[in-house]
Amino acid sequence: MALEPDNFQAVSTTATPTQAIGSTPEPGADVIIDMENPPRAAGGSEKKSALEAVESLPTEDGEYLSDSETIPDPPCTTTVLQQFSVVDQRNRLRRHTKYRDPWIEQDEEHIKVLNRLRRWKLAQDGGVWGKAKARFSRNPTQARRPSDDQLEKLVLHYFPTPGEFTVRIVDFYANCSKKYEVSLVTCLENFLEKKPEGVHVRWIYAPVGPNIVSSCIDDLFRKAGKTNQTTVMGTGRKAWPYLSIEALSFRHRNNYRQMRDIHDILSEDTPVNQDLRMRLNRRNAETIGKSILAKDLEWRCEHLGMTADFWELVRTRIPYHLTQMSTQETTGGAKDIVNPMTAGHIYQTLWTHPSYKNGQLLRSMVWNYHRPDGMLLTVGMPCDVEYLDKDFDAWLSQSRKRRDGNEDASVFAFLYKRFKNSGTRDWPEKTVDYFLIYLLTEIAVAPHNIRQGRAMTRLTVAYKQVVEKLKLRRYDRFRRHESIRLVRDFLTCQDELTCICNVLRGRMTLLTNLEKFLVDNEANAPERDPDYKPSPTECESALERVQWAIPLVKEQLEVCEALLVDLRISTEALFQLKSIEQNELAIVAESQNKAILVFTAVTVIFLPLSFFTSYFGMNLNGLEDPNKTEAWFWQS
Repeated sequence: MALEPDNFQAVSTTATPTQAIGSTPEPGADVIIDMENPPRAAGGSEKKSALEAVESLPTEDGEYLSDSETIPDPPCTTTVLQQFSVVDQRNRLRRHTKYRDPWIEQDEEHIKVLNRLRRWKLAQDGGVWGKAKARFSRNPTQARRPSDDQLEKLVLHYFPTPGEFTVRIVDFYANCSKKYEVSLVTCLENFLEKKPEGVHVRWIYAPVGPNIVSSCIDDLFRKAGKTNQTTVMGTGRKAWPYLSIEALSFRHRNNYRQMRDIHDILSEDTPVNQDLRMRLNRRNAETIGKSILAKDLEWRCEHLGMTADFWELVRTRIPYHLTQMSTQETTGGAKDIVNPMTAGHIYQTLWTHPSYKNGQLLRSMVWNYHRPDGMLLTVGMPCDVEYLDKDFDAWLSQSRKRRDGNEDASVFAFLYKRFKNSGTRDWPEKTVDYFLIYLLTEIAVAPHNIRQGRAMTRLTVAYKQVVEKLKLRRYDRFRRHESIRLVRDFLTCQDELTCICNVLRGRMTLLTNLEKFLVDNEANAPERDPDYKPSPTECESALERVQWAIPLVKEQLEVCEALLVDLRISTEALFQLKSIEQNELAIVAESQNKAILVFTAVTVIFLPLSFFTSYFGMNLNGLEDPNKTEAWFWQS
């Protein structure tokens, strides 16, 4: 009986030729198929094989073949169909698991509330006419402000309180890794002191932006180590022996706009928002409670002259857009002059590229604090899309919770998946320094399309095409508003490339310093046993990882710098071309003005002459005879 796709359910995650077909694997698990011994259909007697049929045929000499090993096994149609059926079912199962997002419906409900809030805000900003239009519209309830309960749920969905947002903890054992997801308060209370027995490295990832909360977290983490010693990588950097890197990632531009709108509308210090603000502050105090975070936060607020207001603590959940030129430092006192909320221009010329039409390119700092006892704390923005492939738009549209665990989109999720079943077994050095370098090099080359077989246009290639398109638009005929828009696109693209170059230069500085340190450290290290043979699955060394990342970053930097120079030259040429066009238009306008002046002079001279000639040329002979009637006058 041939194996039909409809009758096939699934195969085991490690299917062997002797395993029965019909066992169901876990979602997303890989399926290994032995192509030399494909699974057979269950039930029924085996039919005569093709090889036996060939053996029964005579040769040219009339003799029958007796040695079956000398005859190649011809392909069997049934076997091939069975193999394709198994692979097709495997692919369908993986696709279903890959795109499944159980939290998307929850996001859609919150978006409906946000749209109602936007319509209410639009009616309020429209003055009397806007309020009247909203009241007498077909559905006036759609322009009403949502209730405080709905708004509180909306805010906490996008901006969870510091005590409620999720911290991810990964423990790397010798042969496996385990991941935990706990609240920040639980992490600070129970996971900072020491790692469990048998754990080589504990990695704590706190998705927090640069604010007073992140300062509390890293300070409590360093104090929990109860030692002032640094790791080997911290030697020579006594003042601040910790490494940071600026990351570039993508987020759906609608999601970015949603977060900004929620903050802009609900964080205003207006009477209508006072009740909601009080509820959020009360919720924040309840979640933090009397934990060590609350005590440290209270001390820092008093020291910096700040208040532990809800919006002050969560506003850095909105990442910096690409052209945000802030120093991204945590300071006390008043708000920064420039911050992600007050910067209104978030348009990017990258949107004109078909592959990136929905992506908002963002930048964020990632701080890493490592201790000699094998503990690593990473503080940075929530997970976004760093890997580029054909499913880029699908990853952008995923909910935040689904994207956090998507190893095809996020660097942090990929690193856990990478060492989930091997732990530190394949690490050349089972230390926190090695994993930190692995993390830094992975962030340094992102966003990239290497892991997915270059199935999507690279970021640098996309900017090449954007710049080329802008250069072609220089020769369009002058149109008033279109020319202004073109100049803005030139300046915006120039700002974007400038910021990307600044980020890449910072990465190059970090990587070159790491390479120099690792080369010196390797020169002073004891010689390795010449008979040592690394295992086939062993990871690259720390130095090899850095040397792998440097050429990739250097290539990106060179391309962006060349594009920036080309764009600046093109911008100057654009201004010169538009200046020439303006001069030509001015000459045409001047000639038109002269013609109008002559016409005006002629009109001034001949208009009174025309009046007098018409006046004196009137026929008044009929008015001399008073016996004629008025009707006769008009008839004549």
